[in-house]
Amino acid sequence: MTERFTLEYNGRTYEVERGEPRRAAATGGGAPVGTDRWYITHNLAAVACLNAEPDESRPALVARIEQWLDEHPEPYGGEGIFLGGG
Repeated sequence: MTERFTLEYNGRTYEVERGEPRRAAATGGGAPVGTDRWYITHNLAAVACLNAEPDESRPALVARIEQWLDEHPEPYGGEGIFLGGG
């Protein structure tokens, strides 16, 4: 499965990216860290971070993201989303 893709849902565009291995993320500067997580953003703002499931298909991942979006209406951010490293 490609490690990055765009998801269109409820009229919005989300970027979905799997984290990079810690070493690659550190040298690349700003990449999400941890291949065990999927990072979801909207207009460059953090929306969610979901655990990566072993051998999960793209359709199963998309369904899981869509369910999360349905269960967590905006505004995005707040608890669990920390910007600026702290």
